[in-house]
Amino acid sequence: IFLTEFMEDKPLLPALELSLETCDQLIAVVNEAISQKKSGKQTQQMKPLLAGGGFLCVNLKQYNRELQTEIEKSRNSTAKYRQNLDQVNLQLENLLFEKDYFLREIQNCKDFKSKEKEIRLVDEDTFMNTAPDEYTSKEDSQHQLMVNRLLFELNERKRLRDQVEDLKGRKRALMGKNTNKKQFLEGLVPLFKNLTEATQPLKDSFDIRPTRPPTVDQTKGTGVKAKIEANT
Repeated sequence: IFLTEFMEDKPLLPALELSLETCDQLIAVVNEAISQKKSGKQTQQMKPLLAGGGFLCVNLKQYNRELQTEIEKSRNSTAKYRQNLDQVNLQLENLLFEKDYFLREIQNCKDFKSKEKEIRLVDEDTFMNTAPDEYTSKEDSQHQLMVNRLLFELNERKRLRDQVEDLKGRKRALMGKNTNKKQFLEGLVPLFKNLTEATQPLKDSFDIRPTRPPTVDQTKGTGVKAKIEANT
C-alpha cells in the first residue's frame, strides 16, 4: 500500500526530465561553440550562442534546486513510509508469535492424555439410576455425560470420606471408653487382692477352704450349666 502511494506521487519526474533536456541542449551548444571556434569564428560572433548556453545554465541550476527540494521531500516521505512499514513488520512479527503460541497450545491439547480412564467410576446404568436428576439429563452430550459422572463420583467419594472420618471418630471414642473401663477393672485387681489378704484370718478361723467352680460334667442335667453360661 505504501509503495503504491509512493509510486503514484512523482514530483521528481518533471524536474528531472527538464534537467536532462536542458543538459542535452547545453551539450549541443557546447559542441556547436567548439565547432565554430575550430572554424575560426570570433568570440564576438559566438555571443548569441554563448548567451543561449548561459541561459541554459541558469535554467539547469534552477532545475537542480527544484530537484534538491523534491529529493528532500521524497526523503522525508520515505522515512515516514519506512516508519509505517516498521510498525507493520512489528505487528506481523507479533501476529506470527501469537500464531506459533496458539499452534503450540493446540498441539499440547491434542497430546494431552486425560486420566479419566484410570478413575474407577460406577457403570453408566448404575449412574443413571442413582445419580440426581441434575446429572442424568438425556439431552446431554457424551462429553457432558462424562463430566457429570466425574462430578457425581467426586461428590460420592467426598460423602464416603466424611462417613469414614465420622466412623473413625466414633471408633476412637469407643476405644477411649474401653481404655477407661480396662483401667478401672485393672484398678480393682489390687483391691480384690487386698480384700483377700484381709479376710484370710477370718477364713482360717472358720476353716473356710477355697472351692473350685463345678465342671461341665458335674453340672450336666442339673441346670447349673445354663446358669453358668447365662452369667458368662
